[in-house]
Amino acid sequence: MKRLTVVIVALTFMLLLGAVFPAAAGNKSPFIGDWYATDVDGSTVTLAIKGEIGSGGKIFNISGSDNFTGPWCSSRGAGKMKAIGLLTAENSITAPGIWWCLPPGTGTWPADLTLYPFILVYNPSTDTITDNTFSPVTYYRSEDEQ
Repeated sequence: MKRLTVVIVALTFMLLLGAVFPAAAGNKSPFIGDWYATDVDGSTVTLAIKGEIGSGGKIFNISGSDNFTGPWCSSRGAGKMKAIGLLTAENSITAPGIWWCLPPGTGTWPADLTLYPFILVYNPSTDTITDNTFSPVTYYRSEDEQ
């Protein structure tokens, strides 16, 4: 009888875990993950979006890179970006980001750091993110994420 009670308790616990974890996974923001796009100048831009723990899915840490920055870096080389994103609508994040050139100190703007306020909009029908801040850029989920 004691053994049967342990088995029933264990099975109940496993069923409860199975019910809780899929529900939690289903609440994951569609923004979270690794994304890539081809910029208007032909360069490859990437974003890594992570949810901030304890924010209820409303705050995101965003890292980005651009493999060819064009004229805003005198080196015309790579650039990096960091941003804090805030969920401002169901499928929209507003994120002031800071871009800098690699190697540091090669920026052609008044400062080596460039403030880039952008809005990312998630499209659930295509599983893409669009940034229309200066020119339309569409981000696709990284192959590893699909």
